[in-house]
Amino acid sequence: MLYRLLLEAAVRGGKGADWNEEGYYFAENGDFVWGELTREITKRVAAKGYIKSDEVDELELEEVMKFHQFGHVLWGSNSRGKAERARKNLGWTPTGKPLLETLDELIDLEARTQAL
Repeated sequence: MLYRLLLEAAVRGGKGADWNEEGYYFAENGDFVWGELTREITKRVAAKGYIKSDEVDELELEEVMKFHQFGHVLWGSNSRGKAERARKNLGWTPTGKPLLETLDELIDLEARTQAL
């Protein structure tokens, strides 16, 4: 829906939307913390029998750096994106379920994709 609203604004000559440097839009439906999400996914995946344990390994900086030179930034930080511009300029509101409410469906879809 957000893409549609942006497209409609573009067709109107851009009115009602920000563009170029100011035209960065987030679409979100609530907050989450990556570490908490990782633990919840692991718990659910184990409960479904796709993996044996619901334990999550935590890696030290040196181990992370072996995987990727920027791993400590990519996997060790959080950011928050709020859809303030979409709400204010376009009147957009999220209509989909929050991420945590879709986890079981996403896990089962990924399991079918991976043939687990």
